[in-house]
Amino acid sequence: MAGQRVFLGWSRPALQQAAELLVQRSRSNRVCDLSHLVVVVPGRRSGRRLLELLTEAADGNLVPPRILTQGRLPEELYTPQRPFASDLVQKLVWSQALQTVPNSCLSSIVRQPPAAEDFQAWLRLGDLMRRQHLELAADQLDFADVAREGVLLDGFDESERWLAMSKVQQQYWKLLDELQFWDQQTARLVAIRQRECRTDLDIVTIGTVDLNRTLRAMLDQVADRVTAYIDAPEDWADRFDAYGCLISERWSDLKIDLASEQLVMADDAAAQVDAIVETLTNLDGQYSMEDITIGVPDSRLVPLVQRSLLAEGVPTHWPVDRPIPSTSPYRLLEAAVNFLEDHRTDSFSELIRHPDFSQWLNHQKISPDWLSQWDQFVCSYLTPRVEWFPDTSDDRSVNISRQLYRTVQAVLVPLASAKVKLSAAADPVREFLIAIYGNRLIDPRDPDDARLRDVLSQVQEAFDSHASLPSVLDLEMSVVDVVRLTMSMMNGELYRPQTESAIQLSGWLDLPLDDAPVTIVTTFNEGYVPESVNHDLFLPNRLRTHLGLEDNVRRYARDLYNVVCMSHSRRVLRLIVARRDAMNEPLTPSRLVFATEDENIPERVLRFYAHRGRKGIRGEPYGAISQFKIPRPTPRENAPTAFRVTELRDYLASPYRYYLRHVLRLGVASDAVSELDGAAFGVLVHDVLNSFGTSDFRDTTSAVEIASFLQQKLKESIDQNYGPTPLAAVLIQMEQAKRRLMAFADWQSEWRREGWVIYSVERDVEIEAPATIANGKQVTLRGRIDRVDYHPDTGRWALFDYKTGDAGNAPDKTHRHQGEWCDLQLPLYRHLAADFGAVGDVQLGYIVLPRDTNSVQALFGEWSSEELAEADEVARDVITDILEERFWKVLPEPSGSLSEFDAICQEGVFGREAVL
Repeated sequence: MAGQRVFLGWSRPALQQAAELLVQRSRSNRVCDLSHLVVVVPGRRSGRRLLELLTEAADGNLVPPRILTQGRLPEELYTPQRPFASDLVQKLVWSQALQTVPNSCLSSIVRQPPAAEDFQAWLRLGDLMRRQHLELAADQLDFADVAREGVLLDGFDESERWLAMSKVQQQYWKLLDELQFWDQQTARLVAIRQRECRTDLDIVTIGTVDLNRTLRAMLDQVADRVTAYIDAPEDWADRFDAYGCLISERWSDLKIDLASEQLVMADDAAAQVDAIVETLTNLDGQYSMEDITIGVPDSRLVPLVQRSLLAEGVPTHWPVDRPIPSTSPYRLLEAAVNFLEDHRTDSFSELIRHPDFSQWLNHQKISPDWLSQWDQFVCSYLTPRVEWFPDTSDDRSVNISRQLYRTVQAVLVPLASAKVKLSAAADPVREFLIAIYGNRLIDPRDPDDARLRDVLSQVQEAFDSHASLPSVLDLEMSVVDVVRLTMSMMNGELYRPQTESAIQLSGWLDLPLDDAPVTIVTTFNEGYVPESVNHDLFLPNRLRTHLGLEDNVRRYARDLYNVVCMSHSRRVLRLIVARRDAMNEPLTPSRLVFATEDENIPERVLRFYAHRGRKGIRGEPYGAISQFKIPRPTPRENAPTAFRVTELRDYLASPYRYYLRHVLRLGVASDAVSELDGAAFGVLVHDVLNSFGTSDFRDTTSAVEIASFLQQKLKESIDQNYGPTPLAAVLIQMEQAKRRLMAFADWQSEWRREGWVIYSVERDVEIEAPATIANGKQVTLRGRIDRVDYHPDTGRWALFDYKTGDAGNAPDKTHRHQGEWCDLQLPLYRHLAADFGAVGDVQLGYIVLPRDTNSVQALFGEWSSEELAEADEVARDVITDILEERFWKVLPEPSGSLSEFDAICQEGVFGREAVL
């Protein structure tokens, strides 16, 4: 007997009508007894809402039905004869099945099978097979079916692979049978073949328009018990099968009757929020928050929507608190095993930066500034793996980092065990988690603490569950492998209850049965609505269509139906089509936008590509509603009395950024370094050249001797500062430095033959500022001159700064811009040099060591005495401004300097407060 179909029409939301019909047909003596029913809905949210509506319709006098999602219905229709294999058992058995088939079979599946000892790789491959098996079995297929049916498809050349996979599948079933387990998907197929499906309850489906073939075949055996409630009018009956599922082909050319105002074009994520706010504003208070639902197909948009609406005084509720893999304990275990696997510096940094681990470290016997010292250590030594520390006792960052490493190693001991049985793996994990969380006071009334407690409980339960594994699967492996295996199974979510009146946020598939009269859908774009899969490794869309699996045509029909339902049953519907997503990547409109009459398509295309500029939530340009102000300079207690000659260029570039660096002493310390930056590369070369300047080779004219010395010093510097196994990038940079130093050796030998001698290197000088600069103030100038050369025959002096920049710019280009002084370093060197007698004919210049080694040379600033005097005046004005704390100066254009402060100065922010 065929099942019944009840068409609900679109005059009212489907769940409301279904609830009323069920109550009307079952009310007796004031009590509505629905215990004879199993009601099947697409998702948990619609199930919860249905129960609320049933209770209201029955005036509270309700014996509720069993409400199931469609994924849970099959096991209500037959009696399993064996326990089902858990996901963990399935993963392990698939992995074993792969390892037991011949290599010739395995190489047909993957070109390069994993190494025998690579447990994680076998698990990943086994899980890939498991997922293909699950999807195919849901539509009554196995791997052999794909091989057999695929040959009928033109261009199909994967028969050998699928036949090999079929052999693995046969081995999987055999191993499960030996373990006395059943595979759930296979058990359903067996129940269908042996006609075991039966039930004493009536089954009502509501809005389940996309049931897989396996479930429909099971329903065929109890069809006389099935009633499908369909959210559509009866004159659409030919578009649905006997169980209310869509007949995809009947939907492919359907036109959607959408009004122009129902489609809203938005530039980006922020503009989507604006469109939401505008829609809510235009409702003019006609609807309560419970009457409004916001659909969010792209869940990355949820935080922005929630924050922005809350700022407008509109609370929202998103039922997913967070996925388990994004919770703090999960990420802690992940970070811990990542480090234990590779001992890489970046893995160690990730671990110690984990908030919970950092909190634990703060209570250990380590210096309070351990994190900044670690950053300093990494920036200074660039060690790729945390297994080498320089042999030095006077570097604080090294000493603290070494202590930090030992502390971390000690707490990771339980997880570092070489081998452990799966059934015993819970103990070391528990020991580690207790060490980190054991002293935390958890208040169950605090949402964050309650979440932490729940997650820790779930994590421990996941590891404890290994104790029930059959002995043949109780494998011995490293704790790291056990943690990775267990974490791969923890893909659930934490949910938060709705405790206050709020607008509901919903995923796309929950929207059709939502009964709110106002629906706003965001990201109505291709890839989200409808979702498409075109590049599946094993089951591309063309093969899916041939096999009758869920393909793009089926997804299109489902999403088209969803829009049609909403367009008929909502009083207000807005579909927001974005040009860019939450990550600012470009988007295209959903195909459903163009499922309309041909004459409407050009107008919709033009609307999408007509950029009208972004408006703020209150209708103002975004720059006019900035919520963040750049912090203003505050007076300091003591005025400076000394100035380094190099710091004045920072003030000339940006007074405010000078304030951040030199007054507040802010700076960047990060362990996210993968090579020597420009400054570190310069220091490396400077150190080698300074060693040369104090060596016995300083007076030689032999380029070979100079080059040999420099090469040896470079290697020693690399070994001392970056360890015996430095980063590959550092080795490359060492070769670059070597080429520049070899070219320097040629230049130096020629320079010495011209009569120049090295007078001093790294010359530190502090003098009282000349009157032309001091302007009546008691200030001093400080500086370190890289190299001072003297020519005894002529009495000339040369004051040098080494420059290792790639371009090899001349002094005038770096010191002056459009005729104005922008750097005063070399002009002020002449005042410093006078302190040790370098007067008279004094040349100011660079020894440049650029990328082009043919250009290694001395370059001098050809400045007149008037220009140098002008430089002194600029220095006087800068020092005066600094002493008078004139730091807030708006610039006509960005300085391009001191980029580490771009975030504070809102660089790159549209409509920023000021250019600083």
